Amino acid sequence: NINNTNIMSIPKEVLKLRSLKLLNLSYNKKLSDLSEIGEVNSLQFLHIYQCNLKIIGQDFKRLINLKKIGFSENKNLSDISSLIHLTALEELDMSSCNVKRIPENFYTNRNLRSVSFSGNKQLSDIKNLAHLMCLNEVYLDQCQVESLPLNLSTLINLKTLSIGRNKKIIDFSGLSGLLKLELLYLDACNLQKIPKEIVSLENLQTLVLSDNKELEDISELKEIKNPLKVVIQGCEKIKKKKNLNKLNALLTFE
Repeated sequence: NINNTNIMSIPKEVLKLRSLKLLNLSYNKKLSDLSEIGEVNSLQFLHIYQCNLKIIGQDFKRLINLKKIGFSENKNLSDISSLIHLTALEELDMSSCNVKRIPENFYTNRNLRSVSFSGNKQLSDIKNLAHLMCLNEVYLDQCQVESLPLNLSTLINLKTLSIGRNKKIIDFSGLSGLLKLELLYLDACNLQKIPKEIVSLENLQTLVLSDNKELEDISELKEIKNPLKVVIQGCEKIKKKKNLNKLNALLTFE
């Protein structure tokens, strides 16, 4: 654990620890040089939150045992193409960085179970997630996503999808094949009606619609065939409706 120590590069003493499994370099605001990190190729868990990374260098391809990486809040970090070599990777946190595109050959990370790109405010095209069929969790809050393309229906193991605060999203066609989905966040998405694709999500347990202030048409929920908790905090136009509980006996509103 070398977090918050004001280092600018990885100490040489650390590079000699050839059996090291976990390395925490977070909160080193001047840390930008990871050029020799491949020397510690025993690493399985790497945390580099809130540093000053601008690139993920080619030396990362040597970290073949990495299972979890956290890059959150490296505000200048945009290119993640070097990560395609990390075939053991299971969890990737790129939240609040500057990622603008997901690499086309991201499919090599077939063991990924959880990814977060939340807070990457220029990220709009997410179609290259479609090849990651082991994914259980995807977090894309507060990006620029306008479409959940149909090819995302390949994510047959997905259980949690969070796409809140994407205020321009209009296409939800990719939801239709996510038959194992249990938790869906659509909060603050400027929705005016419930996407029709939600009806096909037979394992959905919780639908978060909070802070969609113009959302009024919830008639699609009549067709729900499984017990569903619907969170409507901040949805004033829905709350004004009478007899919500009579819409569908399987629905619980909070």
